[in-house]
Amino acid sequence: MNPIQEKRKALGYCARCSDAPDYSGMNAAAEANAAVSKEALDFYRQVYAEQKPAREAAAKIAMDVANQQLESSRQNTAISNDYWNYQKNTSRATSFPSWRRKAGRLAKRPSTIPSGRCMRRT
Repeated sequence: MNPIQEKRKALGYCARCSDAPDYSGMNAAAEANAAVSKEALDFYRQVYAEQKPAREAAAKIAMDVANQQLESSRQNTAISNDYWNYQKNTSRATSFPSWRRKAGRLAKRPSTIPSGRCMRRT
């Protein structure tokens, strides 16, 4: 071995001559963490299975409410369309006189309001 390699070995820089680091503590912590994760996963699976009937009942109620709202919307649309067709097809000109015809009839009628001459003070 040359003097530079001996100096590096003495200072701990030589990878060939040093031992590998001890990772056993990190490995034990990782295994413990995996065990805790497995327990948590089992717990959440159990809770999910226990709550399945309640979730299904809530989903059924939500679907019933949504279907009721859709049916109500369809009924309101039908009512609105019916009234719209009624308004389009009903001739308002024959049912209610327009302002022009009303003005023409008023002009032909004798006036019951006294003229301006009669209303003046003398």
